[in-house]
Amino acid sequence: MSYSFVVFDLDGTLIDSLPSITAHLNRTLQAHGFQTLSVSRVRELVGNSSKYLVERALLETPGRTCSPEEQWTILNEYNEAYRKEPISGTRVYPGVTELLRELTAAGHGCAVLSNKPEEIVRPIAAHFFPDIAFWQVRGYRRDTPRKPDPAGLLAMMEERGVPAAQTAYVGDSEVDALLGKAAGTDTFLVQYGFRTRQELSGLFCRARVDRPQELLPYLM
Repeated sequence: MSYSFVVFDLDGTLIDSLPSITAHLNRTLQAHGFQTLSVSRVRELVGNSSKYLVERALLETPGRTCSPEEQWTILNEYNEAYRKEPISGTRVYPGVTELLRELTAAGHGCAVLSNKPEEIVRPIAAHFFPDIAFWQVRGYRRDTPRKPDPAGLLAMMEERGVPAAQTAYVGDSEVDALLGKAAGTDTFLVQYGFRTRQELSGLFCRARVDRPQELLPYLM
């Protein structure tokens, strides 16, 4: 089936931002006397929101407690540090740019939907994909719940006038699988991102792929 609208998750699907996220998180944790985390551990915690990430990261230091006020301070410091420098340490996954170019050249509308704040998502997309004419680039907005709530994706489809039957959603995690199911779109999961093959194996989706180019036969 060919889809007129293809919406991509950002982190773990289009870009590998894990080194950048880990570096900013660890600097913030260390400044407050908390234990730093390995990249593999951060990989397990990302995908929902920075609040979720920081809350779980603070539990990793044995015997160290954290008041709600201190937790809020740490979260704000991490968010501000990442907002100022979201690019360093981040890379585009091999084959992603080529995939987007082929889809847009063939007339498919491509878009980005992330749980990151929109003011961060837009410059990231512009920096790494300057020649891709995305239909939409949407991040977290205060008036819309984060994924896996389908509100953001449904709003994107409504804005473009495209029904769920003509929309594909591509992601890399359980959050993305739940989102696609809730929105009624066909969902595709990439196995090169932030979750392992085993973690993705039982999740709802139309197909799982190991490389971006493997999506083309499904999407075109």
